[in-house]
Amino acid sequence: MATGQTGDIEAVPEQPYYAASIGKSFTSTIVGILSDDGQLSFDDPIAEHLSNSVLDGLHTIDGTDYTDEIRIRHLLGHTSGLPHSLPEGGKMFLNTRLEESPEGKTLFDEMLADPDRTWEPEETIEWATRNQSPTSRLGRTATIRSSGTICSD
Repeated sequence: MATGQTGDIEAVPEQPYYAASIGKSFTSTIVGILSDDGQLSFDDPIAEHLSNSVLDGLHTIDGTDYTDEIRIRHLLGHTSGLPHSLPEGGKMFLNTRLEESPEGKTLFDEMLADPDRTWEPEETIEWATRNQSPTSRLGRTATIRSSGTICSD
């Protein structure tokens, strides 16, 4: 049962919560179980498991689309080069940068603007594809310095 409050608003069981990074632990565990069962491989291209609407232009740098090269292991290991959607330009989390649309809105801003809307995972990916760019080439991790500069290894 939900308890506590945000400001003057009491928590209720139906209240949505921003789950942040906890989803990575659940996802990695489920992928590991599916791999052990032979239902997928860490080396599967993500194109085998995601719809074309999600994949279209997902990872394009300098006019080259690397989407077909992304494997499940890249997503789990944060080496896909895809942008993140952390809110508040690093004010909520240290060493992050503001990932915003041309209108200056983050995905988090969009979610807060319509709190009754339920965002499907595909919608968040499509938003990021329209409004953000990959942070690095495939197979590399991107480090974001406190200055906001992105460096890849």
